[in-house]
Amino acid sequence: MKLKIDNITWTFQQYLDYDIDDSLGLAYVGIPPNMLKRFIKECCWDDNNKKLPPHYFDGDEEYIIPGDEHECYNSDTQIVLMKWLGEKQRKYELSYRGSDPFWIFHDNRHSRWDVYGYEVGGITSYTEYQRILEGAEMAKHHGIFIQPQTVAGILKDWNSRFNREGTSKHSISEFDFKPLMKNTRAFNQIHYYE
Repeated sequence: MKLKIDNITWTFQQYLDYDIDDSLGLAYVGIPPNMLKRFIKECCWDDNNKKLPPHYFDGDEEYIIPGDEHECYNSDTQIVLMKWLGEKQRKYELSYRGSDPFWIFHDNRHSRWDVYGYEVGGITSYTEYQRILEGAEMAKHHGIFIQPQTVAGILKDWNSRFNREGTSKHSISEFDFKPLMKNTRAFNQIHYYE
């Protein structure tokens, strides 16, 4: 499936082995070698005199093979990449393997509002709530509806992810997603995946 968002055309391929416990939001973005080289040059930082893209750590560079397409699985790096490409006046094509195309739209919202310099920051439960619903709304405008298993995964992950916020934590429920799902049947399937 092809999705055009801003100046990037995404070729989306869905995982066949979807498991909400292990792969909520996990995706692989294929970065062509020339793009990766420019991205590292413009957005990198030094780690023991090694040039690494944002959010990569010592040891990760073994997965970056010059001349090969790199499959990036770090969501923050994917978000920074979207921001970086969005600042360019060119069109790009990238591949995306993940559980739900919704996550492309969700990460697009983060790239617009939550990247400072070349770092993703300031993500509170309220910020994440906004980006989830903005991403789902944007996906709906592109004819993509968030999948019941994705909603179930978000709900399952929510409390453990934001428990440090205590009583100031913003809540989220399946009813927030109802207008963003394809139909009532899809909405009713959420609890099947919990």
